[in-house]
Formats: sequence, structure tokens, C-alpha cells
Amino acid sequence: MVAFLDDGEKPVACGWEQPSRTRLHGHEIPPGHVCVQLTKSVPSVPAPVVLGDPDENAFLQSGGFFALPVDKLRIPSIVNGLVELQTYSGKC
Repeated sequence: MVAFLDDGEKPVACGWEQPSRTRLHGHEIPPGHVCVQLTKSVPSVPAPVVLGDPDENAFLQSGGFFALPVDKLRIPSIVNGLVELQTYSGKC
């Protein structure tokens, strides 16, 4: 599971990475991005990269597949009973 952070460094979506996918909605996933199937998303968050139909993929939505920038992904973990977000290394 990964969390996606907005520019203010707040988590705005989370989901499961799909690192084996190199294409999404008929388009190459750009370098520095990974495909994530979202399980939850804050409403009205613009997608960082719109691949495929802009009417369907312009905003993050639960259940959708999106190319998200690796530098904005974090791995949630529990440390001393608290949830912390660790730097994403490309492996969960």
C-alpha cells in the first residue's frame, strides 16, 4: 500500500502499486511514475498525469488506475503505535 501526497505534503489518496504495468489506458507510464490502483481518494484532487480519456481520468478517484509520481509516494507503517509515512523506495 502507498499513500500519495499533495504539494502541501498531506496524504490525499492511497492504493496498491502496480509496478509491472508499463502502460495505462493505452499510454506509456512516464519515467519517475508508477501505476497505482486507488482504494481511497479525497474528492476533486487533480491527477498529476492524465492518461487516457480526460473526462474519466482528470481527477483521482477510488477504484481507478493512475500514474503517480514516485517522489510523492509514501509507505505507511506503524511505529510505536503511531502511523508514519516512510519514503517510497519502489518496493512495498
